[in-house]
Amino acid sequence: MWGSITGAVTEGMTSPYCFVAGTLICTVDGEVPIEEIEVGDYVLAENPEACEIDYKPVLETYEHDTYDVVYLTIDGEEFTTTEGHPFYVEGRGFVKAGRHMVEKARYVPTTILQKVIECGQSTPDPRGSDAIMYYSRIFINEKLYIIEVFYNRYTNTVYHFEYTRRAIGMLDEIKNRWYEK
Repeated sequence: MWGSITGAVTEGMTSPYCFVAGTLICTVDGEVPIEEIEVGDYVLAENPEACEIDYKPVLETYEHDTYDVVYLTIDGEEFTTTEGHPFYVEGRGFVKAGRHMVEKARYVPTTILQKVIECGQSTPDPRGSDAIMYYSRIFINEKLYIIEVFYNRYTNTVYHFEYTRRAIGMLDEIKNRWYEK
């Protein structure tokens, strides 16, 4: 998942930000993985200012590698995108994914911590313990989670670091509990 990112640029959108390979794009021929989109294909595009949704031609495609992605869940649909990709937010206009609906009061469900362990960037604990540090920015239900997790697979212990506090416990013991961030 952390490899090739492909993007398609349609009329009026000239952003260098992308969706991860495999993201399905609505075309006149049905849904197509974004990495298969070519210049000249017609994709479903929205112009919220003009209240218009129509198929527009792809003017340019590009591909690059990045580890700087965020996860979004919008209306139950999950997306993986670069943090600068613009999303239209009613009443706010286009907002970059990395800034999308950031709220001061956020909660981190244990399932999110488990997702970070499964999908986040990892590095060995700089202190030399058996734990692995995972880092990720995840959007779930219109909330942003910026999470650092140390996970020791031998003891099944997760250490969720927050700005001023930390939640420590066994994954089985903290399942279905929420931690204030």
